[in-house]
Amino acid sequence: MLRPTGLKTDRVEVSLFPMISLLEERRKELKPIAAGSLEVYPERIDANMAIPQDALTPILQMLIAGRLKFVVMRGAKFRYRSARLVSYSLQTKLTEDDLMAEAAD
Repeated sequence: MLRPTGLKTDRVEVSLFPMISLLEERRKELKPIAAGSLEVYPERIDANMAIPQDALTPILQMLIAGRLKFVVMRGAKFRYRSARLVSYSLQTKLTEDDLMAEAAD
């Protein structure tokens, strides 16, 4: 975990929730207030993120193959040990852009 710094844990548990409402033909009408959320606990941080239902199979295949290594999340500052995620991505490697965006925060 690169940021935020100063947390008492660096353990993050990510839960992906497949949602039928995020299928391409349905999500055009959505105006979500968040892409997910973070909750801070003394021993871990929980990340809960919705994904399109049809993305579940390729994501599971990448996880099983050990290809997905990083989750890049951007969101609001923590307030009362929780934060809304504005965006997230599952990646095989970190790019310079990811690291530069982190340094700018």
